[in-house]
Amino acid sequence: SVQSFFYIVFRVTKKAVMSMRTVVDGLCARCYKPCTNKCGRCHKRFYCSSKCQKKDWALGHKFNCNSTAAHPEVTAHPECPQGVLFSCALMKELLMKERKASQGYGLVNVGNTCYINAALQCLRATPSFCSALEELAMENGLVGELRTLFKAMVQTIDSEGDSGDGKTFAINPAIVVRHLLSLGSSLVFGRQEDSHELYQVLLHSVAKETTPHSDSLSMCEQETSLVHQLFGGKVASQLLCPSCNHASTSFESVMDLQLEINEYTDTVEEMLEAFTCPEKLGKDNKYQCDNCKKPVRALKQLSVYEAPNVLCIQLKRFRPGMFGKINKHIEFPFALNLQNYMTPGTKDVCGGAMEYDLYAMVLHLDMYNLTSFGHYVALVKDENNNWFLYDDAKVEAIDRSTIPKLKPYMLFYRRRVPRILDNTVCIDTSELLQRSVSREASSSEPDKCVGGCGFFGSAVAEGYCSKCYKDKYGKPPPEDKKEEKEEEQQQEAHVKKNVSNTKEQPAQPPTKAQETTDGQRQESEKTKETAKVVRGKKEEGSRSSSSNASTTSSSTSKKTKKKVGRNDSCPCGSGRKYKKCHGTT
Repeated sequence: SVQSFFYIVFRVTKKAVMSMRTVVDGLCARCYKPCTNKCGRCHKRFYCSSKCQKKDWALGHKFNCNSTAAHPEVTAHPECPQGVLFSCALMKELLMKERKASQGYGLVNVGNTCYINAALQCLRATPSFCSALEELAMENGLVGELRTLFKAMVQTIDSEGDSGDGKTFAINPAIVVRHLLSLGSSLVFGRQEDSHELYQVLLHSVAKETTPHSDSLSMCEQETSLVHQLFGGKVASQLLCPSCNHASTSFESVMDLQLEINEYTDTVEEMLEAFTCPEKLGKDNKYQCDNCKKPVRALKQLSVYEAPNVLCIQLKRFRPGMFGKINKHIEFPFALNLQNYMTPGTKDVCGGAMEYDLYAMVLHLDMYNLTSFGHYVALVKDENNNWFLYDDAKVEAIDRSTIPKLKPYMLFYRRRVPRILDNTVCIDTSELLQRSVSREASSSEPDKCVGGCGFFGSAVAEGYCSKCYKDKYGKPPPEDKKEEKEEEQQQEAHVKKNVSNTKEQPAQPPTKAQETTDGQRQESEKTKETAKVVRGKKEEGSRSSSSNASTTSSSTSKKTKKKVGRNDSCPCGSGRKYKKCHGTT
């Protein structure tokens, strides 16, 4: 029958069409088995079991059920660069060579550096990246160290490499390791780190070294380096208003795709479906619609706007907690198609070819699902389609039939039809230097962020604001030491000025307030002298009266520490009112 024919076709070519999510009458929307049960709402999708229906509902059908309107195409596109940092013609030549990686040497573990060795083996297995490094005239820095290391890893095995005593020859990557550990503030020598984090730090560092005078370039021009042309892509985030169907689109540059693992994702294609599945914003996170001018619970959807030439997929297997490692088996295809996950209206069409081939992967081996303990290894396919396992210095061949049973942490795919930039104008570095010098001399006012966000940028952050810098490099910008020195110098100058003013300040004539205070002091001294004379006369008259008077005066003085009224008794002990005794002096 027709259904049986489609079932056979889809089972044979399952890995090629699963990503397309094609709906065929009489076949399950998830596994493409013959079935008769339909969706109870739209009556368009068929399901063979409730498990397939729940999975299809969670992976996006709940937003498409009974919906006839297609997702709107993007109308606004990212800014096109006026020039490129790496020649597009040369990049096209490197990508079209289709040169595959050959078997290479292993790398020595110099102290819990298996995560570095695994990432370096996968990058060494990317011939276009190695060839692009060779085209650069940079001998120092990370670029020169990587070029030297990759050359040593693929040299022909000679008598020195095959000693015949059973020992394995390996390359010592100590120089590159030392450089890489100095770049990431969170990477510590001797401690077990994340291989994906190291991979990002390495690519961002190479991109920074190959982008001279970045403060004189716009964001789109900075993203034309060899790293961005090979590994870089763009993800579109679309917000759709449910009231007026107004769509707002923003773009973000990425070096990889980080996919979540949940209970409904069993394959890489289903993880991509979950990544591009619409999400309704919460009540506390409403979107201010530009058309309605009111906050709404919009539908947010991510999609791939520009697919990279080298696609790196991270399967997020680590969660918080000591036993947070996710060891769920995820099926991954040797041939991946991204066509169904592209943004509607994207300019990255390439004749509709979005097919990728798997050529390398990174695995994390653990015990008892521990996140703080494990070991990283790499699997690489050579030019003869043979797979090799790189376990630090140990290299051994592995059967291709055992690869689908593995649980990878990072997957590396190579695009069959490469995406090449249309711009053929290369940016002159000498012109960039003149631009940066003229910009610094033109005005002292802070310039706007080169990322185009509208905030102010700084020279320390390469012209970016703190947010754009962190989005690009994955870490906060360094502190501005010049501003701190200027503030310290200003404070020191202010202190010196105050000290000199106090030393050289001449004697000034007394003010009216000081004269009033001096007069009050003289009056109080006269009052005390008069009181002493009166006490002496009273003591000669009667000892008892003088004693009573002194007791009264002391108690009065203790109790009335406040200002003496005119009708109060005089504090001298005479027994008279203050206005009759000393109030007139």
